[in-house]
Amino acid sequence: MSPLSLILGFLPLIAFSVLSGRVADNGAAWAAAVACAIAVVLLVVKWTWPPKMVDAFQALVFGVIAVVGSSATRTSTPGSSTGPSV
Repeated sequence: MSPLSLILGFLPLIAFSVLSGRVADNGAAWAAAVACAIAVVLLVVKWTWPPKMVDAFQALVFGVIAVVGSSATRTSTPGSSTGPSV
């Protein structure tokens, strides 16, 4: 296994980790969407049949995180305090 192949396999996870803390309020959803897109591109580029389970599962998990994260509603409005008032 070449080092480039190893790095490409972890690229969606690396992208998710980097982007999730640096994007807007729903950063996890956007980061998961980007990671899912990268995973799907890697599945198409590294086309082997059957596809490797790790690559396919990675695309599926990031897709689910993107859908759930973008459909989740916020429980508190920005600027409001959720803790006890003093």
